[in-house]
Amino acid sequence: MTAPMRSLKLMLLVAAIALVPLTLGVVLLDQREQAQREQDRALETEVGSAIARLRDSFAETRATVLITAHNPVFRDFYRRGGDRYETIVSEGPIMDRVNGALLYLTHLYPSSLVQASFVDGSGAENARVVRGTREAPHVLADDVSSQPFFRPALAVRPGVVYESQPHLSRDAGEWVVSYSTLVPRRAGAALVHVEHRVESLRLATVPHDPRFQIVVVDRGTGRVVLDSRKPQYTGSELGVPLDRRFADSALAGGDGVRDLGDLRIASRSLGRHAGSANDFMVVAVEPRVGAASLLGLSSLPIALALLGVVGVGAAMSRRWARTSTAAETDSLTGLGNRRKLEADVLRLVDAATPERPLAICVYDLDGFKSYNDTFGHPAGDVLLARLGARLQAVVGERGYTYRLGGDEFCVVADADEVSVRELEAVTSAALAEHGDGFAVTTACGRVLAPLEGNDHRELLRLADQRLYAAKRNSRFGVGRQAADVLLRALQERHPDLHTHLRDVAELAGEVAVRLGMGSVEVDCVRQAGALHDLGKMAIPDAILSKPGTLDPEEWTFVQQHPLIGERILAAAPALAEVARLVRSSHERWDGLGYPDTLARDEIPLGARIIAVCDAFEAMSTKRPYRFPVSEQRALAELRRCAGTQFDPGVVEAFCAVLAERGIALVA
Repeated sequence: MTAPMRSLKLMLLVAAIALVPLTLGVVLLDQREQAQREQDRALETEVGSAIARLRDSFAETRATVLITAHNPVFRDFYRRGGDRYETIVSEGPIMDRVNGALLYLTHLYPSSLVQASFVDGSGAENARVVRGTREAPHVLADDVSSQPFFRPALAVRPGVVYESQPHLSRDAGEWVVSYSTLVPRRAGAALVHVEHRVESLRLATVPHDPRFQIVVVDRGTGRVVLDSRKPQYTGSELGVPLDRRFADSALAGGDGVRDLGDLRIASRSLGRHAGSANDFMVVAVEPRVGAASLLGLSSLPIALALLGVVGVGAAMSRRWARTSTAAETDSLTGLGNRRKLEADVLRLVDAATPERPLAICVYDLDGFKSYNDTFGHPAGDVLLARLGARLQAVVGERGYTYRLGGDEFCVVADADEVSVRELEAVTSAALAEHGDGFAVTTACGRVLAPLEGNDHRELLRLADQRLYAAKRNSRFGVGRQAADVLLRALQERHPDLHTHLRDVAELAGEVAVRLGMGSVEVDCVRQAGALHDLGKMAIPDAILSKPGTLDPEEWTFVQQHPLIGERILAAAPALAEVARLVRSSHERWDGLGYPDTLARDEIPLGARIIAVCDAFEAMSTKRPYRFPVSEQRALAELRRCAGTQFDPGVVEAFCAVLAERGIALVA
């Protein structure tokens, strides 16, 4: 080899070695930028999750207090007449009912509602429950008009809940947010009032991943009113008064992701609603991703670089392989993470066909937060790992399993419209755990590709949407708890309706299943069946119990009850779809029903189902204005009216359900 050739090769080798630090620097810089993007996504996810939990908590309390205010017992308190003080001191049946309604609230939410009270428009307390205990008449306040909730609550229009700024509870001695609303009355004012612990709201912000911190900032003052890492002890000041780091962002209304000193933050407005005195910003906080130091790499001795370049390359290759695997694996459960899910779904959806559809099932645990709060995060991590292992075991080779963060899981597997129900059942059972003092279950949302679309992002969004619809209507969800309060109030007003409504709900659910409705839709139909006569709370007893025919004015009054029921239910966002079905539950197939004279497919299917079930139960049970008919005769009447009053397809499904119960039409 000639000297010039050797010199050229040496120069090329030196150049290659010199490029090693530069290449490493580029790789490290790219990794840092990628890590920054991942951190930003994680922060946005955390702030969105915290906002969702807070909004649910606020909405749940607003809906519950508004629904409670419609309990007729509060109006009956004034109908009794006589001296208010004597009524309270005598503690007769009416006071038992008033206090019972308030006690039910605090028993329903023992960890969040510290107080509930019934206040006269003059400021005098008629009843009060503190920490689940009924207060004696002599301790009731003669005048609470100086309290921060009172005058603003009286000023809101009917059907709106006033939400106060955090304040120190006079009776409970801790920081609370008050919710108050007007009791519907023809004359005079009265309030149902509850106090929600600030500490309960703080616990709703605690992220599952301890790397993150969530703070809630008052946008008017810049003051931190909630900090996920700092409990709100009784007797302490509200929030963290000295923490002013986020004041400028709050006052400027700065939503988005940005640097704040050594921190990376994502902030977003919580949003305001009618009657709220609060304007909060929610901030997710984490230390910034550190810049990888590139100094010193270029000064490595050439000989060391030359000897180590192959070894370093091999080691980096192995490390990158491990990093790649770790980047797609949840460290706690060993399941795939969200990044792997998105990559897998993109690939698997493209390969799915109508003959071999792909099921995407997402899950969120119910009761896990309570478990975490009670037993601590280490115990919660152990439970998540156990549930993840069980999920992997039941899915096995039939599909892929993922933990998406917190208490959310996902399964992707081949399944059709029939087998996906079995898949949901076994996976939901795997993600459930019961023990002494706790119960963890799961809600599920599912989609089938390509039957419901072939855009992987849209499919995941739809599955999430169905998941949260299921959660709202679960036993632990806002919708179910709000519905329980309403049913309690309806039973209080009309005890004779309870059995009828229960039977309508049960039959409607069975018919909905037979017609192929999904689990979320079936649960919605079942709730609407139980609540379809809710508006009758506003109908005078003299009309409802009238033994003869109603006159035109009375009939017009009765026809308003679906609208009244819808208006009450619409106070709870989680019951919006139930409210829609209740409004249409008295429409007719031929368009001659009320209140909107809808016809045929204009009427929601769930409402058509309820109409048939309600008619059957009404005919086969005793009413003030007529005796019941036999079940066979009621079935014959349904068949006769199919195509005019009722949907023929629903009537056939209803008859099939009753046939399974051993009740068939006699020819």
